[in-house]
Amino acid sequence: MTETPAPIFLIGGGPATRARKGPDPLFQAVFLRYGVQRPTVAYVGAASGDNDEFRIRNTGRLQEAGAGEVTLAPVCSLGGDGKKAKGVLEVSDLVFVSGAMLIQA
Repeated sequence: MTETPAPIFLIGGGPATRARKGPDPLFQAVFLRYGVQRPTVAYVGAASGDNDEFRIRNTGRLQEAGAGEVTLAPVCSLGGDGKKAKGVLEVSDLVFVSGAMLIQA
């Protein structure tokens, strides 16, 4: 029996999305579609080189929309750690890649 692949959501952003007041409705819709209350999110800081300030700002946006714990999967900075990143990715419900949000539900 062949399983139907889970949907993958790729969400773009930009200045208009950062200026929005209140929770991001697109993030909320994806979290609702995923079906886990307060999903855990692995954060891949690809666009910012794992920049802490950028990660903290995006973490706030994700949590405001309904995400639970957001954990850095360190792959981009000088402190990158493939083993740790793999562990974070394996236990998280969703993956946020800065520059885009990739979610496999």
